[in-house]
Amino acid sequence: MDGSTSPPGVPPLFEAATVLDTASAVSSRTRTQTSLSHPPPPSDHDESVPATSGRPSEDHVLNASTLCPSSTPDPTVSRLLRNKPSFSQSLQTSEGASISLADFTYDLPDAYQVDINCPGSSLVKRYKYPTNYQRTTKYTLLTFVPFNMFSQFRRFYNIYFLLGAVFVLIAPSLEPSSQILPLCIVLVITAIKDGTEDYKRYRQDRHVNNLQYNVVRQGASVPTLSKTIKPGDIIHLAKGQTVPADLVLLSSSAEDGTAFIETMDLDGETSLKRRSAMPFTQPFGTATKMDRVRGRIQCEHPNEKLDQIDGRIHFHRLQFHEKISLDGGDLDSPEDTSVQPFTTNNVLLRGTHLRNTEEIFGVVLYAGADTKIIRNLKNTGLKFSTMERRLNKLIIAIFAWNAVMLAVSMALSMADATRHPNDRHEEPWYLGDMSLGPHEIVTQFMVFFVLYTFLIPISIFVSIELVHIVQALFLRWDDRMATIRPHPKKGMDHKSRMHVHNTNLHEDLGAVEYIFSDKTGTLTRNIMTLSKWGVGQQIFDEAGDPGCLGRHIQSLAPGTDEFGLFQRYWQTIALCNSAIPVYETVSDSADPEKAAACSQQQQLVYESQSPDETALLNAMSGNGFTFIERLKRSLKVSRTPLPAPLAMSDPDIAPVHDDTPLEETYELLYTLPFSSDRKRMSVVMRTPDGILLLCKGADNVILSRLSADTPPSLLSHTETAIHQFSLAGLRTLVLAYRTLNAVEFTEFQNLMEQAQCAMSHREERLAEVAEWVETDLELLGSTAIEDRLQDEVPETIEYLLRCGIKIWLLTGDKQETAVKIGMSSHLITAQMNLMILNASDASSCQDKLMEFIEIVESRHADEENALVVNGSTLDFLLEDSDVAKQFLALSVKCHSVICCRVTPLQKARVVKLVRKQLKKVTLSIGDGANDVSMIQVAHVGVGIEGMEGAQAVRASDYSFVEFKSLRALIAIHGRYSYLRLANIVFYSFYKNIALITVQFWFGFNNAWSGQTLYLDYYLTLFNTVFTCLPPIAIACFDKDVDERLIGRYPELFRQVKGNVYWNWTVIANWGLCALWHSGVVYGCLIWVQSSTVVFSNGSGMSYINQEYFVGTVLLIVVTVKICLLTRHWVWPSVICLVATLLAYLLVLIGLEIFGLVPAGSFADIHRLPAYYLVTLLAVGASLLPDFAIKYWVHMYHPEDAVIVRERVHERRKSSVGDTSNQSLTLIAEKETV
Repeated sequence: MDGSTSPPGVPPLFEAATVLDTASAVSSRTRTQTSLSHPPPPSDHDESVPATSGRPSEDHVLNASTLCPSSTPDPTVSRLLRNKPSFSQSLQTSEGASISLADFTYDLPDAYQVDINCPGSSLVKRYKYPTNYQRTTKYTLLTFVPFNMFSQFRRFYNIYFLLGAVFVLIAPSLEPSSQILPLCIVLVITAIKDGTEDYKRYRQDRHVNNLQYNVVRQGASVPTLSKTIKPGDIIHLAKGQTVPADLVLLSSSAEDGTAFIETMDLDGETSLKRRSAMPFTQPFGTATKMDRVRGRIQCEHPNEKLDQIDGRIHFHRLQFHEKISLDGGDLDSPEDTSVQPFTTNNVLLRGTHLRNTEEIFGVVLYAGADTKIIRNLKNTGLKFSTMERRLNKLIIAIFAWNAVMLAVSMALSMADATRHPNDRHEEPWYLGDMSLGPHEIVTQFMVFFVLYTFLIPISIFVSIELVHIVQALFLRWDDRMATIRPHPKKGMDHKSRMHVHNTNLHEDLGAVEYIFSDKTGTLTRNIMTLSKWGVGQQIFDEAGDPGCLGRHIQSLAPGTDEFGLFQRYWQTIALCNSAIPVYETVSDSADPEKAAACSQQQQLVYESQSPDETALLNAMSGNGFTFIERLKRSLKVSRTPLPAPLAMSDPDIAPVHDDTPLEETYELLYTLPFSSDRKRMSVVMRTPDGILLLCKGADNVILSRLSADTPPSLLSHTETAIHQFSLAGLRTLVLAYRTLNAVEFTEFQNLMEQAQCAMSHREERLAEVAEWVETDLELLGSTAIEDRLQDEVPETIEYLLRCGIKIWLLTGDKQETAVKIGMSSHLITAQMNLMILNASDASSCQDKLMEFIEIVESRHADEENALVVNGSTLDFLLEDSDVAKQFLALSVKCHSVICCRVTPLQKARVVKLVRKQLKKVTLSIGDGANDVSMIQVAHVGVGIEGMEGAQAVRASDYSFVEFKSLRALIAIHGRYSYLRLANIVFYSFYKNIALITVQFWFGFNNAWSGQTLYLDYYLTLFNTVFTCLPPIAIACFDKDVDERLIGRYPELFRQVKGNVYWNWTVIANWGLCALWHSGVVYGCLIWVQSSTVVFSNGSGMSYINQEYFVGTVLLIVVTVKICLLTRHWVWPSVICLVATLLAYLLVLIGLEIFGLVPAGSFADIHRLPAYYLVTLLAVGASLLPDFAIKYWVHMYHPEDAVIVRERVHERRKSSVGDTSNQSLTLIAEKETV
């Protein structure tokens, strides 16, 4: 290769760096080969391609460890070394790549640095490394009280009640305990809840911190507590142990330096991940040798990115000389240093588990709070429901009403005090001077403020939180959302129940109007089965004729073009993957004795993050080509000849079949991994036919990278086959390859080495290299994989559509596949007006959009419409805000929308657009990492516990196994939660408004002096004891209709979704009800005061008797009111109601026993017949309008739930001869709304 010019097609990012001096490059490589003690042998496969010593030692995942060539220093390092002295000495890495010491320095001020095995390093003081002590608690014993109180008083309403408690101490119109005690009860309950949760975290932390691990100390593995581990320590782990900190893998017991880890606790994925040891330290597999390792790690500072770590290690060589002192200290000189980069492929993160590897050594990179998993434990902020935001608005309205009452009371108080003496009523002599000075005005304000703080029920916030917890338990226990499936570790079936990750959003489930769903793994099973092979211009039906591809290949003559095509095809499937072959011991018998005899049976299982890869490998294995082993630098495939079909055999001759497997080993040079952005994967292999780049990926990506020499007939046939596969709802992949000659491979190798050695923007550089090499591909064919729908998906979608919910399908699949799945899932029906919006530019996109809007408005306004949009068109729709609004104008007229070929970012942008512009409650549901963004953006996020890890589950608010559980979650639990919370909120404010409004009316009797009408105990216990339990019982157990009927009548959901039960009209009705009840109670009080009620001892009604009368009547009124509100009585509701009344009686008895009121105060009033008569009249007059309104609504404006209940009741009555409790489900099946 001519070093003076850059070859065509080299990425611009590397153009300057690739102008190399050929002579010096050759000299460097030659020098490297002669200096190696164990140089790698030259390849026998391709003499035309030099087996250079610079060839990477890893299997070279695109972001895996490799070596830095001396000819291409990292630009960042070169910039830092401009003023550094030049070193003439060159060193070689463990694999022989020559490294110039002038290319490297320890002086990287922007990098995070750790010295290996050097506890006395100055870096310890510079970076102040945290120990590995895990602390996930929020509080300590000393900080719990102040920090928790600070957290609670960040809420405005707590400050409001605190002001009331302070004012009652300054202006004691009430017993201070009446204000302080309820506040303390709420604060203590919340503190107990927070403390309990924090104590659980403390116990978990203590367990983790006291685990023992072996740390290399003075040539031996010394047991050390996890909490004392520090960055730079070398950890010795055994198989099965949990990784205690983020480690760089130095050595593995496996010969090729690989280690396997399980990341289930980190990301939920059950498949094993392979990690590679640093080539320099892989041979030093004992504690004695590891104790002599010295070096400095340079990498990025601690962050939350689980899948991205870039750095390098400067290994010192001189410490392996016997005369070199190993006392630690600083490593300030770069002389005699080997530098090797590392990435995620070389790192074991804290929380992962070592599997299938006997032992490893690793150096601690990040410890404690700096580890990836701990940084990801940070609270990203809880979502709050739209109902809670409405509650905040309601509280603001109550504060406004409170302010009005306060202002009126102060004005009337001042007016009464400033009236002319001749205009005043004759005042009692004991009141003295009632004029108000500045001090008296302030005091009077505090008095009224204290009285009116009871307008807001202090217990409502604790009650709502308790109700949320109970509702979460009901969700967890609901068998309709549980799935029986095999346990991932125990191997037996277990019931997988749904999980609630955020208890604040139950009500939003009942208000959902838009659902955004992923397809693969969400609507489908994500259990892939290969259906068809497309090789060249031939189609093979694997589903109908298993093994057909393998038999066809066997029939081909070696050396022909067709044989070469089919060989490249199976090689691409068998070699271009990230799967790990694992051999599991299986037994066909549950009997222990028989199982022992079967224990030698081995079953090959592929551990892969991609179900598509597993399906392809299993199907190819069934065709005689089995991927059997993955090593660090090689892949092994077993070729097993298949027996010929019986129809092809001579019936007179017994068929002879040689099934001896033939094993072939291929050298793996580089892996360019799949990502959601690239939508493809490639491997670079050394084969007997040369260096090959094998590639597979999405059809639109691969077809756009084909060589210009691709035969048109082959391209046309492949596109037709893909289209037919998509119409059948099959997932498609396209396979292609490229042969790299010596010049191309050498250039690719140089570019990869430069990118992998970069300390900054490494991923971008690697992506550009991949973009450069994955071009001029030769088309091989395609595959078609079937992913069946989950159980009851069509029924669930049809039900949700009938609920009035609009469903959007957001998928990365082809348009034809997405439409087919939409039809099979009933998201699209034959009766719908289907509109497909595909555009090549913004102008045509807008024109097409306006055309569809006009068509819908003029012709199909009353029809069901569906819209299909592809990813490229979606970009045009989202770029311009005006176009986006037009897109929404069209989409709101559609029952369903399908967006295909979309990226994760596009999914999130679509959800955000609907949420912000339409102001509707949204729900996103998905199962993979590419669904996390849209799950987090939506009001409610639901994760499917599927085959693609737990990223979506961890980001979600609710999670379960199957899509069908969404039906019960939204229509039943969401609907109930919405109705129940609305009732508890409105009732709680109603009873307190009634309580305080009576006090307000009483101001006309006490000259606005601030004298309270109630006994202090009554105000103290009204919210926390007397009226606390019944609303909680309603919010937990009340039902307006049986859930089985909800399942039959989805129309019942529409009223909840339409805000029928929460709007300002409903709020006004509750407010008027409270005013009426308070007015009636106050009127009865005035009547009692004006009447001549005389007790047996000749005395009249005392002030205490009046307080008791008002309190009792009001409590009976609000209790009967909640009985009218209850539509479904269960024994907990009855117990709560009885307990409330019993508590009131016990308090009255206790007050007299302990002498807090005059003896006989309560007994005397109960001897008066007038008391019972007035109480009965007061309760009846208060609740008569409630009964009348309830009857009128029931008869003339019934809700849907009332209609359904009545029809079920009529059905029961009309059933002849059936005296048993007839099934509501059977009734529902015969009825329609």
